[in-house]
Amino acid sequence: MSDPLAGWAHAPVASQPSVPFPVSRSHRADLGMSDRERTAIAERVRGDALRLLGLRFTEDRMSPDARFEGLERAFGEGWRAIPIDSRPGNPAGIGTHEHSVLTGADVEPPGHPTHEARAQVTAFLKERLTRS
Repeated sequence: MSDPLAGWAHAPVASQPSVPFPVSRSHRADLGMSDRERTAIAERVRGDALRLLGLRFTEDRMSPDARFEGLERAFGEGWRAIPIDSRPGNPAGIGTHEHSVLTGADVEPPGHPTHEARAQVTAFLKERLTRS
């Protein structure tokens, strides 16, 4: 019998993953998936060249560094993070409390980091979902 988790996603994108809410150290690192799900995804990264994309503002406390570090450890070469600089004084003027990467007001102006991130997501989806 095949694993019901095999093949269930072809182009996973996590934009500012904030659940489970990072209210404790363990929650900040929690990937929000079971061991079985994590294993199935890691097997697809190795065997099927599955790739996962993640976006977050660097200062977003709801989507902590520890979670992205955990995704990197879990999925290695299959994980591609797109951190967007929201440190104080960043060149794009992004606030330190920004959270919504793809739906914020700044995604329209070409050249803005969120616009560029959305373009990368679109390219990722096209590449992953239109492969033969």
